[in-house]
Amino acid sequence: MLDNNFNHESNLKIIPINLYLLRFSIILFICSNLRCGQTHSKDLKSIHEKFEYRNKPIDPKLLHKFLPWLSDRYPIVTTVNIAAAYRTNEYSEYTGITTEENGYVKVTFEDGNYTRYKWFGKLDNDIHLAVVDEGSRRGTGVFSSLLLLNFDVNPKKQDPNLNMNLICYHMLGDRTKYEITKLKNKIFIENEIYENNKLVLKCKKDYCYEVKK
Repeated sequence: MLDNNFNHESNLKIIPINLYLLRFSIILFICSNLRCGQTHSKDLKSIHEKFEYRNKPIDPKLLHKFLPWLSDRYPIVTTVNIAAAYRTNEYSEYTGITTEENGYVKVTFEDGNYTRYKWFGKLDNDIHLAVVDEGSRRGTGVFSSLLLLNFDVNPKKQDPNLNMNLICYHMLGDRTKYEITKLKNKIFIENEIYENNKLVLKCKKDYCYEVKK
């Protein structure tokens, strides 16, 4: 009986402490989420205005991940977590320096091949347009692709997350001339590889489709 009474009294003492810790944990969780939301809101504002993350142009290697092999048609990777990438060793050396004067952001790999991109702004529904070029030190080919991207945050995840999503992908060819214009949520591409040298895309929030002429 003495042992039972002792255990009962001990439990009574532990319960208030656990409740206090629970309340404290909830407060920390709420405050953490508020700070996280404010940070992501600032990051998204910078992306939508300048296509920058943490005061740097988005790393070309991240856009490179969306590109399929030249012999393939469809991309395999369609989402990249920017917030996580910038906390890894793989992307820690990125300086954000624009290496060319014509508006491209470029990275050169150890084998001499390079990837560069040029941002063409965004549509009214916050879908971004970026043309990505792939080139090699051994050849003269420069293969261009149009990437249509949007960005989102999962507020339920505590881990760093700010996702760049590939909405649509179109090859523009090897050293071909093209002209890209946009109006509200439509994109007009003039390029000799398309039928009648023109492609018109209309974009919703998370997908785009070709407008038949």
